[in-house]
Amino acid sequence: MTRAGPGWKAGGMDLAPTRADVAYAADSPSQRLDVWLPEDAQDGPELPAVLFVHGGGWYYGSRTMAAPKVGPLLAGGFVVASLDYRLSGEAPFPAAVEDVIAAVRFLQGLPEVDEHRVVLFGESAGANIACVVGALADQVPPWPAAGSGGSEHDDGTPVPRVAAVVDWYGPTDFTLMDSHAAEIGCAPSTHSADDSPESRYVGSPLRTAPEAAAQAGPLPHLASAGDAPLPAFAIAHGTADCTVAPGQAELLVDALERRGDRPWVTWLEGAEHSDARFDAELLAPTIGWLREVLART
Repeated sequence: MTRAGPGWKAGGMDLAPTRADVAYAADSPSQRLDVWLPEDAQDGPELPAVLFVHGGGWYYGSRTMAAPKVGPLLAGGFVVASLDYRLSGEAPFPAAVEDVIAAVRFLQGLPEVDEHRVVLFGESAGANIACVVGALADQVPPWPAAGSGGSEHDDGTPVPRVAAVVDWYGPTDFTLMDSHAAEIGCAPSTHSADDSPESRYVGSPLRTAPEAAAQAGPLPHLASAGDAPLPAFAIAHGTADCTVAPGQAELLVDALERRGDRPWVTWLEGAEHSDARFDAELLAPTIGWLREVLART
């Protein structure tokens, strides 16, 4: 488990959390998060909050990967939180999704946070998880309850609604990742292999678990939402991404637009997966978009 502390720095800025290594659930030592409060947050009204969900193929990574985002988000007036969740080597899907759901509930319960203005911000695998949680708003998850992540859906409690989801280059349909990469001229990829990160996340080879593979993406949950309102979505993807090809984002954009939703979509021309250009070119506009969206919430 990665613990936050003096190592939280970005751009020479000390980013020591206001509250560090806080347990948001009690099923695993991995279920920890750090929280940063803007100055004078405890003396003012409840604030919007951003919960960062790190990437890493569901098998590695930590909450410290939020470092480049923390300072700009705090300056934008947001409470910021970043979580660790159970990785696929510890527990397969839906454990990570359940952990993010539990962390959203925890964050909504903080006295400094406006529970109606919580945002999920994910990169890569973290964006996939964030999109699933966002798409499940007000629904009871379709998978059997196992008591994981502190979720209460076993008694019919629906997934809490978040106000917005920021999806940076997240997978949406595991079974189409290889073909989408081929479509843009990438070298052959192995997302559908029996030992791929996607298969390990699902808990068995994708070819043997089509239902779990589908539920691990947001598309079926968008379909089951019917006409119910969903969070606002900001979707950004690099056009040269051969790890998660842009066709994955196109699926999500199309699904939202079929519902009549209008996601804010940015195609970063020539950008690759986890490209530094996202933070450099898109973080400030994304924070501006979030402020506009949450002002209407």
